[in-house]
Amino acid sequence: MNLQEVKDHIKAQPISSIIGRFLPLSKRGTQVLALCPFHADTRPSLSVSDQKGLYMCFVCQKGGDAINFVERYKNLDFKDAISELAQLLGLSLDDDNSKIKKKDPKTALSLRILSAACRLYFKMGQDKNVQIFKTFTKERKLSEEVIKDFQLGFAPGNNVLFKYLQALPEKDSPGAIQMAIEIGLIRQGKNNYFDTFRERIIFPIWNFYGQVVGFGGRATLEHQQGKYVNSQDSFIFNKKNLLYGFHFAKQAIRDQDRIILVEGYMDLIALQKNGFKESIAVMGVALGNSSLKTIISMTKNIYLALDSDSAGLQAMTRMNQSFLQEKVVPKYLKFSPHKDPDEFLENEGIIKFSTLLEEAPTFLDFILSSKIPEVIPENTDQKLQILKQVFEYLAPLKMDLRATERVISLAKRLKLKSGSDEILNSYKQYLEADTQTSQLGPKPWSNNLQRGQESHISLANLVLNESKMVKLDKIHNTFGKETKKDQKNTSIPRLEMALLLEIFRNPGLLKQESLVEVLDFVSQNEVKRIVYWLKNFINEIDPNEYHEILLPCLQREGFSLEVRELAGSALFQFKRNQTDEKKSDLKILFDYKKKLMEMSLKREREVLNEKQRNSTSEDEVLELMKEIGEIQKKIEQLKMTKMKTNSIRPTLNTRST
Repeated sequence: MNLQEVKDHIKAQPISSIIGRFLPLSKRGTQVLALCPFHADTRPSLSVSDQKGLYMCFVCQKGGDAINFVERYKNLDFKDAISELAQLLGLSLDDDNSKIKKKDPKTALSLRILSAACRLYFKMGQDKNVQIFKTFTKERKLSEEVIKDFQLGFAPGNNVLFKYLQALPEKDSPGAIQMAIEIGLIRQGKNNYFDTFRERIIFPIWNFYGQVVGFGGRATLEHQQGKYVNSQDSFIFNKKNLLYGFHFAKQAIRDQDRIILVEGYMDLIALQKNGFKESIAVMGVALGNSSLKTIISMTKNIYLALDSDSAGLQAMTRMNQSFLQEKVVPKYLKFSPHKDPDEFLENEGIIKFSTLLEEAPTFLDFILSSKIPEVIPENTDQKLQILKQVFEYLAPLKMDLRATERVISLAKRLKLKSGSDEILNSYKQYLEADTQTSQLGPKPWSNNLQRGQESHISLANLVLNESKMVKLDKIHNTFGKETKKDQKNTSIPRLEMALLLEIFRNPGLLKQESLVEVLDFVSQNEVKRIVYWLKNFINEIDPNEYHEILLPCLQREGFSLEVRELAGSALFQFKRNQTDEKKSDLKILFDYKKKLMEMSLKREREVLNEKQRNSTSEDEVLELMKEIGEIQKKIEQLKMTKMKTNSIRPTLNTRST
C-alpha cells in the first residue's frame, strides 16, 4: 500500500479500536471514555467518538484523529505515527511511495542486543551476592522503585554479556557478537573477547522513544580509569543527540511547561525521585543541534542546572548561546557552595530547590553581571572593552528588545556618557561586522546553527501595519510556503490559542471584516498565518466538507501538532448546521480584541517597569513612572469599554506596540 492508501485504511477503522490498543476504554451510556494520558487525569476526561472519528479531552483540550493521537502519545512525527499504525494494523507500506522506511535488520539486531544486555545487567544487580551494587544504591538512597524505573544494574568482571551471546543458537551467536563489537559492548583482544563494561554500576541510556541504545558505567574500583564511561559513538548511539531520561520526563515537561537541564545520571535521578519530573540530562557537557530542537519544541522555559564547577559553567555558556540563537532565554540555577543538584537536594531539600526555581535569574543576566566589575574603571577604553564583551554575549539575540534593553542598561552601569542611540548604533555596527573575537574563542553556536537567518515576522508585521484594507489573500501570499518549516514548533500564547480554537470551532468568524482588527493585536505571527490560510481555505471548499478535510489539509500545509490538536478539539465540538449569528460573532471578536489589547498594554508596561528598575537617573525614573501611569489608565479605561452596535472598535485610542 502507498501512504495515501494506508491513511485511508486508518481513517476507515473505528477510532476507539485504535486508541483502545493504547488505553483502557470504558463505556458510559453512549460515551466512550478513558483517562487522558496527556495530563494528570484522575477522572476519565478523554472522549472518543467513532461517529466523528475523533477524540477530545475536555480538560486539556487535546483532540484529533487516530494519527494525531499516536503522534502525541508515542511522541512521533506524522510519518512515523502512520508507520506505527500500519504495523499495528498489519498493513504493508511501499517504501518508494510512502518514503517511510521500516527498521533495517542491522538496527533491529542492535536494539535486541542492547535490550538483552539491559535485562542481564539489571538481573546481575538484583543478585543478593553483588554487595558493590547494594552498597552503592544504599549510600545514594535509591529505592527499589527508582532502581526498577531506571533499570539500574551491575556489570560483573566475568564477561557475562559475551558468555550470554556466545550461548545463543549457533546460527545467531556470531552475528550477535560482531554486532556487539560494532556498537562497543564487547571488545576483541588478540586471542579472546571481553565485555567493555566490567565491575561497573550500569545506567541504561534510552533514545526519545524509550529504546535502550547504550549504557553508562560508573566505576566501583579505585584503579578504574574514568569515573563514568559511556558507550562508544556508533550508528545507534550518538551522545550529543541524546537526552538522558527524556522519555520519562516528556509528559511532565508538557504539564509543567518547563525543562530542568542537568548534567549526569545521578543528578537526573535525584531530581526525578524528589518530584521534579520535568528534568532531563545532557550526555557529558555537549548539547547537539537535534537535542536543542527537541527541547525548544517542548517548551521555551529552560533552566540550566549543570555542575557549579568551571567545566559546568563553560558548558552552560555554550548552551545558553545556542538557545539565544533560537530566541530562547534560559534561566540559571546556582547551587554554590554545593557542586550539583544531587548534593544541593541532599543538603538543602525540596523546598529550597523549589525556591531556586522560582527566583532563578536568566543565565544571560548572570553571565553579564559577572562581566561588570564592582569598581567601574575610569578609563573609557576599558569601559568600551567590557561593553564589547557584553555585545558578544547578546549577539545571538541580534536586535531583539531583550538584547537592546540590556545593552542600554549595562552601558549605564558602566557610566558611559554616550546616549542610548549612540550605544545602540555601536551595537548594530558590532552585529554587522560579525566580530569573531571574544574571550570564549570561536562562537560556540556557529557549528550547530545557521547564521544570518532573518525572521519573517518583521516582514509580516510590516504588511499588517501598512493598511487594514490590505486584502487577506495578498497577506496570505506574504506568509508563503517557505515559512512552513520555521513555523512547525512555534509556541502559541494561551489567549491566542483560545482565539484559534474559537475560529476553528466557528469558521463563520472568518467572514467578519473586523477580524483583521483583532489580528493587529496578536503577538504570534504563526496565529496570523493560520487565520489567513483558513480564510482562503474556507473560500475554496464546500462548507459541508469542512469537518472531513480540515485536519488532512492542516497536515499537508505543515502546521504543527499543537495546531492540529486544537483543530481536532474544535471539530469534536463542531455542529454542521450552525447559523451565522453576526451579532454573536462580533461580540466574540470584541471580547478577544479587548483581552489582546490589554495583554499588549501589559507587555508595554513590563518593558517600562524593567527600564525603571535599571534606571540611574531620577528624571528618567519620574518620566517612566508617568508613562507607566498613563498605560495603567488605558488598561482601566479598556476594561470599562463596551461594544458599540455593529462595531468592535473600543473607544480607547491605543494600539499594540
